[in-house]
Order: sequence, then C-alpha cells, then structure tokens
Amino acid sequence: MNNTIPQSLTLAQCFERALIAEHFLRDLYLALAQKFAAFPQLVDFWEDMAGDEVIHAQRLVAQRDALSAEQLQRPADMPATLEEMLRTCHFSVEEAVADIHDFHAAYNLTVELENSEINDVFIFLTTQFLADNDAVKALIVSKLQDHVNKVMSLSERFGGIEGRRLIKSQ
Repeated sequence: MNNTIPQSLTLAQCFERALIAEHFLRDLYLALAQKFAAFPQLVDFWEDMAGDEVIHAQRLVAQRDALSAEQLQRPADMPATLEEMLRTCHFSVEEAVADIHDFHAAYNLTVELENSEINDVFIFLTTQFLADNDAVKALIVSKLQDHVNKVMSLSERFGGIEGRRLIKSQ
C-alpha cells in the first residue's frame, strides 16, 4: 500500500497543463468547425470560440512570464479539485469528436467543457497574482463569462434541442 502524499504541482506545471487545456479547446473547436463545414454559422461560431482560446492561452503565457523563476517553482496553492483536474486530465481531440454525429452532441460537449474546471483553472492562474487590481480581475472574469454566454445563446438560433438534433455532422 502506497501511503505517500503526492507532491503538489508547481505553478510552472499548472501553467503548462492549463496551456495544454487551452490548446486542446482551440483544436477541438477547429475540428468541430470542420465537422460542420456545411453550416457557415456553426463554422463561424467554432472558429470564434477557437480564437477566444488562443487569447486565453496568450493571457496565461503573459501571466506566467510575469512571474519569477522562483515563484514558478513554488507549489501551486490552488484548490485540490483544480489541481486534481490538472493532474488527471487527458485531452484528445480525436476521442472528443469521434462520437459527434449531430449539432446536439457537439453543443452538449461544448457546454460541458465551457462549464468545466478548465475555466476555473484559467481564472485562478490569471487572477491570483493581481492582488491589487480588482478591476483587471473583474475584466478577466467578465470576458470569460462573455465567452461562455456565446455558447449558451447559440442553441436558440437553431431551434433549441429539436433543431440541434436535425443538423448532422460530416
């Protein structure tokens, strides 16, 4: 029986894994755009979402680069659930899109991912070191909420659940 307590991830490791997650989302959204290439509105939507993920990754890189090497080697003082997600996450675009045969499934996957711990990790890593700047923290959270709201408003443009099920992927 192994009773050792796993060592906490360093901040550098957290940033590295968070960037992997953001790149996964970008690549996933681009793959969904390809699967629904016959529907220009969906292509535009997923390309826009992919662009947002690029911006998220750039924000993470900027925040990471603003920290000293000493800070990056410190254990991340993040909630255990977020650290566990970073430790155990497995990102495969191919696996994620393999069972996507209609817009309903693609939409549900998008909602699930945008409401997952990935965004909580992003907020944690991009706001934790802004102790004296509540306005910037609020702006980051607001922009992320705008990103999530894009997903929530998309379904109604296509007739809700019934409409989503009628749109088949390629």
